Amino acid sequence: MNLKTIKKLLQKKVYTQNQLNKIASNRGGSKTLNTLLEKAPQLLTLGYKVEQIVKVAANSGGSKTLNTLLEKTPQLLALGYKDEQLIKVAANSGGSKTLNTLLEKTPQLLALGYKDEQLIKVAANSGGSKTLNTLLEKTPQLLTLGYKDEQIVKVAANGGGSQALTTLLEKTPQLLILGYKADQLIKAAANSGGSQALNTLLEKTPQLLTLGY
Repeated sequence: MNLKTIKKLLQKKVYTQNQLNKIASNRGGSKTLNTLLEKAPQLLTLGYKVEQIVKVAANSGGSKTLNTLLEKTPQLLALGYKDEQLIKVAANSGGSKTLNTLLEKTPQLLALGYKDEQLIKVAANSGGSKTLNTLLEKTPQLLTLGYKDEQIVKVAANGGGSQALTTLLEKTPQLLILGYKADQLIKAAANSGGSQALNTLLEKTPQLLTLGY
């Protein structure tokens, strides 16, 4: 079927022209529209709404993410996640990979004391899969440095969260020696580009102190 035919069929199934254009305008949009036509009925049966399915589809790699969402939803619901939380995770670039990582790593992350809503905050970003893995790996060491789980989540729940967690772990001892408090470091790290902010803080603080700041 060509793209025009697929769009006509989908419009008969309550999708608007605007929704279909949003999906089609992403890389792999034609493939995603095909997947939408094929998988949407099953996703609706799982309790998802049309708008939620469109949110997921309207991203780069939307076709793969729709398939993963269909496949993994029952197991993720069994872990206690709600459908709207899963949509938040899926509706990002790389959503398919992040859903898989969320399913795989949730039990270990819950064992570390995190709550499901904290894990969703971390996962619902570009690069969420990598950040979940880093969170699992670095949490014990970050807790040893005196950080609390909610502070670690603040840092992780941003684009580039994985790198920011790694830099926070690596640079905290030196930054504490310079007189910073843990909550100040969290504020600096808890942004997109947090890793770079921490490195700049470490590099420039001695010069700024010399100037009397």
